[in-house]
Amino acid sequence: MARNLYELFAENQGRCAGRTALHTVKRDGADEMTYAEMHDRVLRIAGALAAAGINKGDRVVLLSENRAEWYICLYAIMRAGGVAVPLYTTASAEQQDYIIRDCGARFGFVSKEALYDTIRRPAEEFFAGTVIFDPETQRPELTPLDRFMAQGDPAFDPAQERPAAWEDTAILIYTSGTTGEPKGVMLSHRNIISDVLMLQPVLAYITDLRYLSILPLSHAYEFAVIQTVVSMGGTIIPVPVMAKTVEYIEKGGPTIACAVPRLFEKIYNTVLRNVGNAHPAVRMLFYRGLRLGEKIYRHLEKNEPVPFPANLLYRFYRRIVFDKIRNKTVRTIQLFISGGAAIQPEIVRFFNIIGTPIVEGYGISECSPVVSVNMPDDRDVGTVGPALTGLDVRIAPDGEVIVRGPIVMSGYWNKPDETRAVMDDHGFFHTGDIAVWTDNKKLKIIGRMKDIIVMASGKNVAPAKIENMLAADPWIDQACVVGDEQKYLAALIVPDFDQLKVWAKDNGIAAADERELIHHPAYKKLIKESVDKVNRQIESHEALKRFHIHERRFTVEGGELTPTLKLKRREITKKYKDIFDSLYS
Repeated sequence: MARNLYELFAENQGRCAGRTALHTVKRDGADEMTYAEMHDRVLRIAGALAAAGINKGDRVVLLSENRAEWYICLYAIMRAGGVAVPLYTTASAEQQDYIIRDCGARFGFVSKEALYDTIRRPAEEFFAGTVIFDPETQRPELTPLDRFMAQGDPAFDPAQERPAAWEDTAILIYTSGTTGEPKGVMLSHRNIISDVLMLQPVLAYITDLRYLSILPLSHAYEFAVIQTVVSMGGTIIPVPVMAKTVEYIEKGGPTIACAVPRLFEKIYNTVLRNVGNAHPAVRMLFYRGLRLGEKIYRHLEKNEPVPFPANLLYRFYRRIVFDKIRNKTVRTIQLFISGGAAIQPEIVRFFNIIGTPIVEGYGISECSPVVSVNMPDDRDVGTVGPALTGLDVRIAPDGEVIVRGPIVMSGYWNKPDETRAVMDDHGFFHTGDIAVWTDNKKLKIIGRMKDIIVMASGKNVAPAKIENMLAADPWIDQACVVGDEQKYLAALIVPDFDQLKVWAKDNGIAAADERELIHHPAYKKLIKESVDKVNRQIESHEALKRFHIHERRFTVEGGELTPTLKLKRREITKKYKDIFDSLYS
C-alpha cells in the first residue's frame, strides 16, 4: 500500500503509464498528458524544490485556478516531502496574508501575476522562491515553471533522506472562517488515503473514468475525489472558470463530476424555462414523461417492482424526450456527486429520470472530508448515505454528528485549544452538524448547530433548509433567513439577475437598471409567489412572514460569503442591520 500521496500517484506508472492523466480543453481542441509524462514533470519539479532548499515538512503554497500545473505541482510537493497549502483564488489579500503567516509557508506556486499580487507581501517576506505557471511573465521575483523545472534533477530520491510517512501531514486545508479566523486543518497521508480507499467503490460504477474538476482545488471535497480518481488511473479534466462548466462538459467528454447544488439548480431551471417556451406538443410530452418518471422513481425508492407497461412507456419517453435533454445539458456524464449543501429532492429525481443520477454525500474538512455517501443505485433522496466502511459515526444526545476513524484530522495548525474543543477523550471529532438516522441507517443532515435560530416561541429552526428551498426557485439566487428571538422568520432575498433580465425582455419591460426592475410590482409578485410556494412545504412556525428583495448578490469580496460560498451570517446581519430591523418594525 502507498505510504503517501506521491506513491499513490506513482503506482500508476506500472499499470497505466500510457493512459491520459490530464485533459486540458482548449479553444481549438485539447492538450492531453499521459501518466508517464505527468510523472516525469513531477520528478523534475520535486528535484527543483529540493535544490531550492525545501525540506521535509516545509509548507508550500498553491494558488491557482483549476489547471494541469496545479495537480503536477501538488505531487511534486508530496514527492519532496513538503506540505501543500492550497489557497482560494477568491480570498482577499488580507486572508491570504493571514494563512501564509499562520502556516509559515516557505515557497509558492501561482498561476498568474494577478494572483501573485494578492500574496506579494508575505511572499517577499517568507518565501525562498515563487514559481508562476504563466510563461510570459517579466517580473524578476517570479520564476516561470518551465525554467524552474529545468533546474530539477529527476533522479533526486527523497526516500533516502525525507520520505513522507503515513502519519505525516500532507496538506493544510484552511476552513472558511464563517465565525472567526480560518483554522488550518492538518490532514495526514493516512487520513486522505483512508478516505480514498473508502470512496473507490462509488467511482467503480463509472465506465471510462473521466472526472470534470469543477470545484476549487482548495476545497476538501474536490481534493479527496481527485486523489480517488488518480488512484484508479482516471483522467482529470480541469475547469478553470466555473461559469464555463457546460462548455467543458461539451468539449471534454467527462463521465463524472462533483458539484454544489447551485449547478444542478441552474441546469434544472434552464430546462424548465426552455420547455416553457417550446411548442405545446413538446411541453405535453415532457411533463407526461416527467410525471411517469416520478411514479417509477417512487416505486424504486420503496424497493417496489416497476409495472412492466410503465417501464416500457418510460423507455419511449426516455428515447424521444429525456435523451435529447441529456445531450443538450449533461451529455456524457454518467454520475454527479452533490455536496456542500442540501439539494432539493425534485432536482435529484429530475436528474435520475433523465438518466444521469445525482448521489448525495456528507463531509467536513476535518474528516478528509467524506464521511458518508449514497451509492449510485441508492434511491434515498434527502439522505447523505450510510457512513463509509471503517468509520464510527454516531449521533450524540444533543443531535450532533460525531466521527471516529482513520480519516479524522490530527488537529488544527498552531491551535491546540481549538483542537481540544472539537476532539473528545474517546477520539471522536465533533462536527457541529445536527443530523438524524433514517430507519435504514442513512444520515439525514438537519443543519449547523451554530446556525440554529431560536424563536421567541422557543421553536428551533434550521435556516439552511429554508434558504436552500428558496435558492432552488428559478427567480431566486440567494437567501439569508433570520428570526432569533423573534415571533416570526424573515429573509433577505437576492434575485437571479440573469432570469430577471430574461423576464423583463420577455414581458417588454424597460428599466434604467436592475434596481428599478426588482421593485417592479409584477416582479415583486413573482417573488411573493415563490416565497408562498416554499411556505406551503414547511412547518407553520418556519414560514416566512416578511422578506426584502436585495439589489445585489452576496459575494466573497463583499464579505458576505466565505471562499467556499457559505453565508457569513454574522457579517450579513451586521452589514444589513437596518434592513433586517425594518422587517420586524
